[in-house]
Amino acid sequence: MRNKLSISDVHYCIADGVEFVELHNSQRAYPPHSHAASYTMGLVLSGRIKLETDKETFLYGTDDSFVLPPFVEHRIAAVE
Repeated sequence: MRNKLSISDVHYCIADGVEFVELHNSQRAYPPHSHAASYTMGLVLSGRIKLETDKETFLYGTDDSFVLPPFVEHRIAAVE
C-alpha cells in the first residue's frame, strides 16, 4: 500500500512500514510526535533542519539523511 502527500516543500511517501520524507527549504515546524506504525526516513534536499528527540538534538543540511524507528518522539524545525 502506498500513500503519497505533497505539501509544496515537503513530500511524503508511506509504503510497507516505512515513511519517506523529502525536505526542500522547508519552513514548517512539527511539534513533538511519533510514528507508531513505521520507520521514518528523511532527506534534506536543501536548507537546514533541527531534529530533536528526548535524548539528542541533530542539525541536518543539504544532502543529509536521517532514520527514526517507530515510537521515537521527535520534533523538526527549520534552521535559519
